[in-house]
Amino acid sequence: MRSWDLIVVGGGLAGAAVTFELCCRHGLKVALLERGNLASGASGRNGGQVIQLDGRDRDSQAMLKRLRYSKRTVALLKEYRDVLETDFEFRQVGSLDVAASEKECAELQELCALQREAGDTEVEFLDHRQLHEVSPYLDDSFPGARYRSTDGNIYPFGWSPACST
Repeated sequence: MRSWDLIVVGGGLAGAAVTFELCCRHGLKVALLERGNLASGASGRNGGQVIQLDGRDRDSQAMLKRLRYSKRTVALLKEYRDVLETDFEFRQVGSLDVAASEKECAELQELCALQREAGDTEVEFLDHRQLHEVSPYLDDSFPGARYRSTDGNIYPFGWSPACST
């Protein structure tokens, strides 16, 4: 009978990363359990999004907490790309939180200012012209957006197997 130090349930992005950390960095024997195939749940359906400007929270402490967590995630992805010696297609192509109305545009502009005041130096507000320079095929009716150039995505079907082997 096999013996494990720990069992991780769920072979998605988070479960695979936890397994990698526990095995490779801490030397533990870990069993990764997944009901289906690796990344077959939410991780395989979310497009592998690596988003740091998620949410429309106005609480500066909540913003900073989320930002610290998400920045650490991005740093780990860069590190894992080198350590794992595999291309799980981590691409920092940017993300947009697009305003659908002038009212929403004003809210995003205010939110960007709040985020910057809280210490988030990467988030930008794009007016109509800037938005359409970044995304020229976007419908012309969108008045503006919140933008972060360091957001992106990974290929979850490359990530999970690389971390769990």
